[in-house]
Amino acid sequence: MICQWPFDSNRGANVRKGPLDAWARVQARAKPWTQDGFNTSWQKIKKRLEAEGKIGPGLTLYGLRHTVATILREMGYDERTIADAIEQEGIEMARHYAKRADLNPKIYLAVQVYDSGSSHRGQRKGLYQRSLRM
Repeated sequence: MICQWPFDSNRGANVRKGPLDAWARVQARAKPWTQDGFNTSWQKIKKRLEAEGKIGPGLTLYGLRHTVATILREMGYDERTIADAIEQEGIEMARHYAKRADLNPKIYLAVQVYDSGSSHRGQRKGLYQRSLRM
C-alpha cells in the first residue's frame, strides 16, 4: 500500500484522500493534522524506526518520495502511476524522482523476450543484408 502525502502545500492543513486516508485525515483527537502536529508525529515515528534499525539516520519525507518512485519504476509502473503515487501533477517530477531506478533486470527480460520472439525473423535476414550492402 502506498501512502499519499497528507499535506498539500497549496491547501495548508487540508488533507487529501488516499489509501491511508483514515490515518492521514485525523490525528488522535479526530481533528485534521496541523503541519506542526504532523512533523512532531513523523519525528517520533522516525526515531523509533531508527532505534529499531529499520531505517537509517537522516531519512526525510523527501527521501521517501525518491524511494517510492524508484521502487515503483523498478517494478515496471508507468510514469503517470508514479506521479499519482507521489502526488505530482506532471510526469516530469515522477521521472526526476525515479531516475536512479535500476532498470537492468527489466531490460534484460525485454531482450530475452525479443530474442525468443525474433527467431521467426531469420527468414527476412537475407533481405536486410541485401539492403545493407547497397
